[in-house]
Amino acid sequence: MTNSAIGAMAAGRRRPAPVVLAAPDLVLDWDTGNISQWTAGYGALEAGAPAHQSTFSQAVRRGTTGWSWRTELHNNTGDRWTAGNSSYRCLLGKYDSQEGPPGANGPSDLAWAFSFRVAQEASVTARLNYSQIWELHHRSNMYNVPGLSLAPHAIELIDGDVFYRVVAGSGNWNGTTWTGWNTYRRNELLLANFQMDLWYDVVVRIKCSEGSDGICQVWIRTAGSAFSSTPQFAHTGPTLPFIPGGLDPAIPTKIDTSQPVGAEQLTGLYLQAGLYNGSTNWQSGETTQQQIVYFDEMRRFPTSAAAMAAFPA
Repeated sequence: MTNSAIGAMAAGRRRPAPVVLAAPDLVLDWDTGNISQWTAGYGALEAGAPAHQSTFSQAVRRGTTGWSWRTELHNNTGDRWTAGNSSYRCLLGKYDSQEGPPGANGPSDLAWAFSFRVAQEASVTARLNYSQIWELHHRSNMYNVPGLSLAPHAIELIDGDVFYRVVAGSGNWNGTTWTGWNTYRRNELLLANFQMDLWYDVVVRIKCSEGSDGICQVWIRTAGSAFSSTPQFAHTGPTLPFIPGGLDPAIPTKIDTSQPVGAEQLTGLYLQAGLYNGSTNWQSGETTQQQIVYFDEMRRFPTSAAAMAAFPA
């Protein structure tokens, strides 16, 4: 056999080059040992009691290295964030994450990845009946309009289960007032009966659009297990909200996520994570007066495959 033939056979047996997955384009994983990744640029802690949050190096998703973030709420009026709407919350907000339509400042096709663990420690006696732990929020040009304040994307813990919510598309005008959004998918089950003191990994892929070509896919797994081949939640259709012009006399022209808002002129949606009960009251019927959640690995990627691959084994 000639050398050229041997070479050709060897080339045929070579393994394909490994696939190199993209790195995150935004890292908010607390490995600085503080919340400076979130507050750099435009971001802040939204908490009635700032002392009820901290970075923590003894309980991380990766086992023995890095830092996580610990947030807690108590049934105490001091935990209401009076700088906002006086709701119970201990949240971090990254106001310049700017997820939005093509051509805006942030990515239009993206995947957020993070891990969370609901802790049973201190005075926590049970899982909260309701808490929102993650969201992509629209800006004040829309959420200040009465009837349109609900954040477009959210992960909620309700009665021991994990749910996803999408509200998007056109605002609904009934001739007198705004009544929410024409795409409203709530209580979409991601995981039934989540366990306390157990890490869960989450990937949220969103293709941003006001129309039928939008995509939202969500995966969740127990840390250490495999992600499923199909998402726990899949939605095709609007993933961005907008308010049409010319219906409400107070809104003569369209309002959407591509428009710069505020002194900072920020566009798109923005990220928030932590504990938020959505009310100025402690939820009625709650069996526990405190809640503690740890977060880790909060990062944004160009694809869901890259997001999944970046979690530790």
